[in-house]
Amino acid sequence: MKTKHLLALLLLALLPLPLTAGIRLPAVIGDNMVLQQQADNNYQDADMEKIQYDQTEAGLVYQAQQLMVTYEQSRYNMENLQSARNLMQAQYEATAARQAAGMATQADVLSALKSVQDQDTAILTAQKSADNVHRSLCLMLGWAVDGQPEIRDVPEPDLNRIASMNPDADMETAIANNYDVKYFEKKAGNLTSQYLIDSNQAQIQDAKDKAAKSLRNQYNAVLTGRDSLNAAVMALDVASVNLNTATAKRAVGEITELEYKNVLNSYISAKNSVETDKLQLLLAMEAYDWNVKGLTTSN
Repeated sequence: MKTKHLLALLLLALLPLPLTAGIRLPAVIGDNMVLQQQADNNYQDADMEKIQYDQTEAGLVYQAQQLMVTYEQSRYNMENLQSARNLMQAQYEATAARQAAGMATQADVLSALKSVQDQDTAILTAQKSADNVHRSLCLMLGWAVDGQPEIRDVPEPDLNRIASMNPDADMETAIANNYDVKYFEKKAGNLTSQYLIDSNQAQIQDAKDKAAKSLRNQYNAVLTGRDSLNAAVMALDVASVNLNTATAKRAVGEITELEYKNVLNSYISAKNSVETDKLQLLLAMEAYDWNVKGLTTSN
């Protein structure tokens, strides 16, 4: 009996600390599973690292495209804000003139002046935002934060290419190319623990579902962007006719300067809506292409 007791103590002393702490000898049965899971934790290999690298690179390129679009869009936004400011200034001056003629109150003048001042604040805020985008773009593209690279206009979207987009036909390619799907499928070959194998299989399916959903979302975004652009073009046609009419009436004194600036402001807003919608459509089309190439851009 004494010999058996000594052997038991020796066995306990030789066991790893986590097991001896509980003094539960049956836990030895789980040693193989623990070691197996520890080995599975070292599953990542060079191929998986390459997939992650490629995914990060693609994501950065797509992010740079987004910044380019945002930066150009800020230019149109600034033009809209300045045009509205010009109209507000004209309204303020007209209100001051009406007050002098006894047709407006001091409160009316102060209200019109406040509108101009608020617009000035909005312009300053928009300019700061545009400057931040410019700095981010410079850093991302390897320039100094205060660099002044030549930033050209974003190309216009090729509307004819939309007809060739087919998420049903592109789905298989998008899933096969998807970085997350490829990563987890490569990981599957490096696992031995059944628990982790099952968990990884669920991650593969989830990545496939997200890739499919993202592709369809981007296709719908393309269609929505196209419809929005078509509507903006029609609105610009109307605004162009109105501006031509107002210009002719202004030349012969049939409308006031304030009325003309009001029509001009509407035209500038309509023109920039077309340009903004073109940018958004182009970005949606680029995002669709990125999904086909394997980058999930939306959930």
